[in-house]
Amino acid sequence: MTFTWDFNLKLTSNLSNLVNNTLLAFNIKFQHLAEVNKSYTKHFIDALNFSLQSFEAGYYFLIHAIIPDYYVNQGTKKITKLAECLKLNEIQTNLCNKINKDD
Repeated sequence: MTFTWDFNLKLTSNLSNLVNNTLLAFNIKFQHLAEVNKSYTKHFIDALNFSLQSFEAGYYFLIHAIIPDYYVNQGTKKITKLAECLKLNEIQTNLCNKINKDD
């Protein structure tokens, strides 16, 4: 069995339905999800992606703190791109998912 990070797969669709149905069954509603017009699963995936990329930037800063000649600009570039994505609300698209490929 092979899993992939492509969240458009049927596996994710089934997971999304399960989570959404569970939330509906317990009448759980999140105001923030309505504000950003996202399902729970889509918001979870986007927030997790942003979190992982933030950890990556943190890794660059940590290594740079220890060895100043390493990762001189990578952490700053990553944080700047993530901030731009949030500012432009592009995280709703796949543009921010491609940040790693641009570095």
